[in-house]
Amino acid sequence: MRKQLYTFVFILTLNVNSVEAQESQAIDIEALAIAHAALLKEDLLNHFSKNNKQTLYDKLSETEIVFSKDMEAGNVAYAANDNKRYISISLPFLRLLGAFIEKHITSPFNDQQSVRDFQRQMFLNAITDIILHEFGHHALEMFYNEFTSIRFLPRMEQEAQNWAVTMKVTLEQDEEDVGRLITLIALIENELAVSELSNSESTMLKTLKDRIGFACFKSNSDTADKICTELIETVYSLYALRE
Repeated sequence: MRKQLYTFVFILTLNVNSVEAQESQAIDIEALAIAHAALLKEDLLNHFSKNNKQTLYDKLSETEIVFSKDMEAGNVAYAANDNKRYISISLPFLRLLGAFIEKHITSPFNDQQSVRDFQRQMFLNAITDIILHEFGHHALEMFYNEFTSIRFLPRMEQEAQNWAVTMKVTLEQDEEDVGRLITLIALIENELAVSELSNSESTMLKTLKDRIGFACFKSNSDTADKICTELIETVYSLYALRE
């Protein structure tokens, strides 16, 4: 497995006042995500090439990864195959994710990493999960739009996620399978803030709670257990609406 070669630039400060500092942070987050996405794609293509999986190689080599400033923070990513294959990832969400990790993951879950290294790893785990999940939609040809029957969506999403989990093991990335947990809890905190302002629980928040419950039920690592207990309880405790 080729080691990651880029330098970690994930440095955030929550209380930022200057526009220049905010723009600098956005560039750092974007640069890290782009670099990691390129490495993941390269590792996938190398794996499919070595294992003579030409169809998968062709699909993924055609797939472009786009980081969009126009997507909302709550819309993490999507895969599409219109006139061309692409994956679109929300930059506003990546900034939300970075701020969430900076705010809540203030100590490593083990004694072998510094706080910054652990925060970096959690961010990369989340990015890995997002990208491999969307690649899964391309690999399995499972796309949908506003005309797709809602009864097919859970199956499509679960099969894309199953594909992603298999590839994580193959590529030795996010092997504890915690990336999805981090993403879901970051989204939950965002929705909790919205629900607190309106004094009612949104439909999206209910959906996210169901998803994190299922994801935690399936998790089987010490890090995942800590995320599913300590981290999620910390987030819930900050808001009026709690489990």
